[in-house]
Amino acid sequence: MGFFNSQDRTQHMEEDKVQRIIEAVRASINNQKKLIELVTAQSDYIKDSINTQAESIAMQEETIQRQHENIAMFQNDMLLKTQKGLILELIGIADNIAAMLDKQADTPDYDSLLQDVRDLAVWVDNSLKTAAVRSFSDVTANPRAFNPKRQELKEHTATQNKDDDGKLVSVNKGYVWTMPWVIVNSDTQLRNMLRENPEARMFNFIIRPEIVNKLVFDGDGNDARPHEEQPDITPATEETTPTES
Repeated sequence: MGFFNSQDRTQHMEEDKVQRIIEAVRASINNQKKLIELVTAQSDYIKDSINTQAESIAMQEETIQRQHENIAMFQNDMLLKTQKGLILELIGIADNIAAMLDKQADTPDYDSLLQDVRDLAVWVDNSLKTAAVRSFSDVTANPRAFNPKRQELKEHTATQNKDDDGKLVSVNKGYVWTMPWVIVNSDTQLRNMLRENPEARMFNFIIRPEIVNKLVFDGDGNDARPHEEQPDITPATEETTPTES
C-alpha cells in the first residue's frame, strides 16, 4: 500500500507542475493579448493624430494660399491705381502734342505753337498737382544757399557781373511728392493711430531735386572753372523757405 501511495503523490505532483505551467502560459498569453491591444490602441491614436495634423496642415496651406491670392490682388489693385493715372496723363500729353503738330501742319504759326507749348506746360503741371506732386525752386527763396537734400549742382557758369559770383541759377525745377505716412502692423495700431492723429500725417518725398548752376565771376570772359576746383557752396539753413508751385 505504501508503494502505491508514493506513486500517487508523485503523479499528483507532476500534474500540479503541469497545471502551473499551463496557467503560466495562459497568463503569458493574456498579457501578450493585452500588450497587443495596447499597441493597437496606440497605433490607432497615432494614426488619428497624423490624420488630424495632416488636415490641420492642409487647412493652413489653404489659408496661406488664400492670403497669397489676396496679397496678389491687393498689389495688382494698388499697381493699377498708382499707374493708371500716370499712364492716362502720358496719353493726354501725347494727344496734345499730336493735336499741336496737326495744327501746325495745316497753318504753321510760331507764335501759336509757342502758346500751345506754354499751355501744355501748364496742363502737365496741373496734372502733377492732381497726383500730389508739386514743383519747387529753392533758388527763388535764397539764390546763395545750396540744399543738397533738395538741389543738385549741374555745372559752373561764367558771369561778367561780380555781384553775381556764387549765386545759384535754377535750370530745372525740383518736384516733391506728398503722400500719407502710414505704417500699420495691426488693427489695434490702426485704431490707436486714428485716435491720436485725427488728421493724416504726410510725408514729402523729393522725386527730382532742383537742378542748379553756380555762377562764377570771370572778368576776362573765360569759361567757368572746372567743377572740382570750385569752393563749397554755402549750405542752406533751416530758415530758408522754398518756393513751391
